[in-house]
Amino acid sequence: TGPTRDGLLGEWLFDNNSTADTSRNGYDGNASATVVFTGDTPFGSGRSVNLNNAGYIFVDDGTANQSVFDLDTLTISFWAKEWPQDRWGAYVTKRGEGGQGWQLRRRSADPDNISFTLRGPGNDDWYVTRNVNDNKWHHLVGAYGGGQRKIYVDGRLIGSEIRSGNVN
Repeated sequence: TGPTRDGLLGEWLFDNNSTADTSRNGYDGNASATVVFTGDTPFGSGRSVNLNNAGYIFVDDGTANQSVFDLDTLTISFWAKEWPQDRWGAYVTKRGEGGQGWQLRRRSADPDNISFTLRGPGNDDWYVTRNVNDNKWHHLVGAYGGGQRKIYVDGRLIGSEIRSGNVN
């Protein structure tokens, strides 16, 4: 059996060159024209997306403020092969700028720092040091809740801090 789907809000596997939400919650993505679907994956099968050249996938929950993604307890999990293109480029984001939202992203032009940005609980751009820009696949996880903020890389806890409060 596979992993449980309990509490899963969205899952995007990119199979069949699709941005459909495979969690069955219906939060399908819309890919920008510069997104490239590819067979380069961490497991040698399935599909991935290359978001270089300002590519992005926008997920719309059907509400004006995308409120289904307003979370005070969350886990973001994905595979990445390199840094986002821009200095503060995000891998996964719900705003994260203008004092609202969350992001798992590159920290400025720092060559080795991953930031888990939370707007509201304080220490907004908390980060850990780990270079994932080595042309190898890495599994990244950001988790927030229960009074902790954590970042894992390749199944190892890289950093954690005591942090609580509501995300704006």
